[in-house]
Amino acid sequence: MKDSLRFLPSSLAGDLPVLKCRILAELEGEIEPEAYLGSAWRGVLGWELQKLVCPFEGRPRCEQCIVRDHCPLILLFDQRSELPGLLDSPRGYILMPTRDNAGRSVSLEITLVGDCSRFLPVILKAFERAQRSGLGRARVRFRVSALQEILPAGGSGEPEALDRVPVYESPPALRDWLGRPPEAAPEELQVDVLTPLRLRKQGKNVGVIDWPFFFATLARRVEALAALFGERDPFGKEVWQRVTAQFGNGLGRIDGRFEWDDYQRYSNRQHKKIPMGGLVGTARFREPPPWVWEWLRAAELFHVGKGAAMGLGAVRVSCPSFMEGRV
Repeated sequence: MKDSLRFLPSSLAGDLPVLKCRILAELEGEIEPEAYLGSAWRGVLGWELQKLVCPFEGRPRCEQCIVRDHCPLILLFDQRSELPGLLDSPRGYILMPTRDNAGRSVSLEITLVGDCSRFLPVILKAFERAQRSGLGRARVRFRVSALQEILPAGGSGEPEALDRVPVYESPPALRDWLGRPPEAAPEELQVDVLTPLRLRKQGKNVGVIDWPFFFATLARRVEALAALFGERDPFGKEVWQRVTAQFGNGLGRIDGRFEWDDYQRYSNRQHKKIPMGGLVGTARFREPPPWVWEWLRAAELFHVGKGAAMGLGAVRVSCPSFMEGRV
């Protein structure tokens, strides 16, 4: 086996369970067209989870709570790792919103990694309660119409009403989501960064796309998700040396155009706007090495960079030559 094929997501964490589903909803009012709803969905989930699961009157400070090790709110929103190098823990979920051009029909893709899939019922219950409290600063009410399971290879299950929460006992493994490239060796890959990509290097935002650093950040995210929510061992020093060497040994020719999206989200807890800007744009990889496809597919699934839990760092990868050949 070639070394580059040993250091792929499928070989490093391929059996990690990943559950994806989609909530379909209708807004009952207008919401500002420029608003990015990822932070709004995450905010209302946090508030409703707290009201739903906290057993104590007056809700004491979470860090002092005697049941914090078993609380869905803590495990989803505030878990901290004790593993070396993984103290800045990623969240085990990703919320990716979309809406139609009119702005009334909305959907929310929910990705739950490893053990977090067991929290789907309480997450759905929290969103059911949130219909009354509303979404965003304007508190726009909404109505959840259905839930769909999303399947690997682009499939989806039948829409189901939320009066009966489905049980997904065996979510697909990471390797099932990664699939195979449509051609054995794609000559060209297109990468679209759809929502602000927030990479930070030495404490500063990365304002110019740095692809080796992009892949290293993604690999660190895969490692952390597998270790924290899949009970896998961290990659280890030797593997990390080989992985980072792989990312730095040439990516082929890359043409791209990126710009800074100066996005800000409003924090109800802090009562102010929080800067969440990042890079958006498109790149084309010409004659990329074989390992690039699978890592980019992992980026599609898990997102990359800061704010991934609320849908930032969303990536879409395609093979233009393959699609053009099918027309």
